[in-house]
Amino acid sequence: MNFKELMYALALQETKGVGAVTAKKLIAIYGSAVQLFEAHQQNRIENEVNTKLFHQLFSNASLVNAEKELNIAISKGLKYLYFKEKDYPAYLIHCADAPLVLFQDGGSNFNQYHKIISIVGTRNMSSYGRGFCADLITAVKEYQPLIVSGFAFGVDICAHLEALKNDLPTTAVLAH
Repeated sequence: MNFKELMYALALQETKGVGAVTAKKLIAIYGSAVQLFEAHQQNRIENEVNTKLFHQLFSNASLVNAEKELNIAISKGLKYLYFKEKDYPAYLIHCADAPLVLFQDGGSNFNQYHKIISIVGTRNMSSYGRGFCADLITAVKEYQPLIVSGFAFGVDICAHLEALKNDLPTTAVLAH
């Protein structure tokens, strides 16, 4: 994946009114984020694109922020997973609103896992919830799933700790 494609994909995500679904549609229409940017520079609007939305794409601020974010990720040794590449999580690619780009710290290859369980919930966990989480993870241990949760207190931490206690792989996802 080249730097320009990632930078323009990140800038596209920063555009007000453009979520992952719209961004993917625009990329499909133009072929790539780079080609979309070039069409924007040349004011070449395809019929399927809303004119007002098209003109607000790629503001200078979004381009600067995207380049800065990408440079920070690279300087920290983060791996990036682009939705059009084979290492992007296969189960996630089927979600219409999955992000265009994921950044990863660590070596997990999500596509090596055939069973993935995502556990999310409250930060203020009850003792009942804690017990349920522990029982659930113990019950699924024989299937060797990857346990995915957030990076917060409460249910997220409980899920990760229970996964480790049961010798299951676990991945924490930090939204931003």
